[in-house]
Amino acid sequence: MNEIIIARGSLACFKEAIRAKNVRMGFIGGSITEAHRESNWPYFVNGWFVKKFPAVRYVWENAAIGGTGSLSGIMRAQRDLIDTRCDIVFVEYAVNDGPGEETMRTREGLVRKLLEEKRDVVFVYTYCQHMYAAMAEGNLPPSIAELELLAEHYNIPSIWMGLHAYNEVKAGRMSWEAWLPEGLHPEYMGSGVYAEPVIKYLENELNAPDHSPISHGTALPAPHNPNHFQHIDEIPFDAIDLHGPWAERREVILPWYRTVLSTAADGAGLSLSFTGRALCAMLNFGKMSGILNYRVDGGEWREFVGERCAWVPDKNWCRPVLFADDLGGGTHLFELKVTHGNREDCKGTNCKIFSFMAVK
Repeated sequence: MNEIIIARGSLACFKEAIRAKNVRMGFIGGSITEAHRESNWPYFVNGWFVKKFPAVRYVWENAAIGGTGSLSGIMRAQRDLIDTRCDIVFVEYAVNDGPGEETMRTREGLVRKLLEEKRDVVFVYTYCQHMYAAMAEGNLPPSIAELELLAEHYNIPSIWMGLHAYNEVKAGRMSWEAWLPEGLHPEYMGSGVYAEPVIKYLENELNAPDHSPISHGTALPAPHNPNHFQHIDEIPFDAIDLHGPWAERREVILPWYRTVLSTAADGAGLSLSFTGRALCAMLNFGKMSGILNYRVDGGEWREFVGERCAWVPDKNWCRPVLFADDLGGGTHLFELKVTHGNREDCKGTNCKIFSFMAVK
């Protein structure tokens, strides 16, 4: 694949929403897409839309979070993209998702979750440095190759923004440092170049006659990976047994969650029962977070330390964690304890949990 735009299924939902003069456009992905950076490419798409359709009521749902992959996406899809009734969702996970079985499960689960109802989905692929060798040889980077398998399977359009920007550099129309001044995140010029093929695709699609639409609901094909994470449900806080001084607090920094379950007590713990084959959690994580010891069904205690390298903040990073997988269904018991761990890279004992979710 050396194509920048592969149109595949038509955007029937997007076109219908424009005709109804009420469009809800969603975005999910990592820091290259998140709304926090106001030079990111979705702002250019937003500008194009409001200029082209000034009489259309437009709602912009940007649910991207920096430093997260599709596990975060599937955990938040219902609340941030489905309950908000998005007509079209752009999915950007080629950079933060590495290739492999786990991400194929979470990506496909996200796709199937979004397509449970009538909604268009578009894949967009940005760039990171580990893609360079494959792209220089005219090949697909592994994470994009896996996403393309899903795009083909579900008839989802895909736009390789990273290849478009790379071609602009090779053609001498943009310098590398103008595209990626710090190696990963584009500023104003690079983000504008990322948005160019997206806008071109939307213009072409809106002018094209309707063709094979993206499948939805009962028309979805059989799963590519039968272990996908489509069926995922949140476990309410009041179903969790707390051991030690915990508090449920209003979240005032990170906008994706209303409340957080919080403790800073060394030795505090919790336990919960869940039905399903996997358990994941969303943490408010950072270098001040404690070490989490956990076990499932009374088994061996394991340790979650989390990344604590230079770029990780002291706190306020939404960090999804897959605590258990391949459990075979049924009801299970999960236990967790918070410790300092006596580690030099652990600056505290904070534990802040936004949600637990079980996969069935």
